[in-house]
Amino acid sequence: MNEQEILSYIEKHLKEDLTLEQIAAAAGYSRYHFSRKFREMQGVPVMKYVLRRRLAGASEEILRGRSILETALDYGFASHSSFSAIFRREMGYHPSLLKMKKEIAGEMRMEQNETMTKEELYRQLSEKCTGQLELCYTLACQIYSGQRRYSGQEYITHPLSTALLLTETEAEEPVVLAGLFCDWYKKGTHTENLPGQLPPKVRRIVEELPAADPKSLSDEALLVRTAERLHNMRTIEYMKADIWKKKAEETMPLLDAVNARIGKNVMTEELRELAIKYLKDQTGAQ
Repeated sequence: MNEQEILSYIEKHLKEDLTLEQIAAAAGYSRYHFSRKFREMQGVPVMKYVLRRRLAGASEEILRGRSILETALDYGFASHSSFSAIFRREMGYHPSLLKMKKEIAGEMRMEQNETMTKEELYRQLSEKCTGQLELCYTLACQIYSGQRRYSGQEYITHPLSTALLLTETEAEEPVVLAGLFCDWYKKGTHTENLPGQLPPKVRRIVEELPAADPKSLSDEALLVRTAERLHNMRTIEYMKADIWKKKAEETMPLLDAVNARIGKNVMTEELRELAIKYLKDQTGAQ
């Protein structure tokens, strides 16, 4: 086999239990000789190359809308968590950011939730979360108590919708629960002791959210901030027209952060289009 044939062989068998011995035998070399020659050709060890090609293939499938778990298992990873850990180590960001592009930007239309009550939204969320949801929901209801959205709904419906968006990214449960506190530092009341009442993993994310520079956020906190802003932008028509431009301008640094994290061609396109739309101020409002 020549170099191109070897790479083609690897591509053809990416979803199989591919081993160094198998590739070397197919190429007609000993394991040691093949390992040395491959590194000379590609600049990385054979199985490192295979892993990166698997992750690249998985990325493409996730972007096309496939679930992270199904994709991970198909490419030979043992679980969602092991895939996410390896993906994050090798690619530098959490695979849920890919779901942010596809699932949030394209598949789930949150406008439908604008007619849903907090009870209905909570019921949906409870189908996707386990033990710590009740505690976090109770605390969220307390800090947003008495507040209303521009649509007239209770304010808690916005954090609930944000949390539901995060379930569509297949984010881990602490990230989803942190979504209930997506703007605690802006809209919450009596929040002085809030972080200390939260589960530790949720607390870590929630404490990050007020950061001025989105690029300084962890993947988890960036997911929460982006999901919160996406729901805001999808329901921006309920706000006063003079607020639209300000909200759109605040959206762009989040897009830059997501863009920097996962590459210039992978971002939340719908959110970007919404921000540009309102930055253009198409209604004529100043």
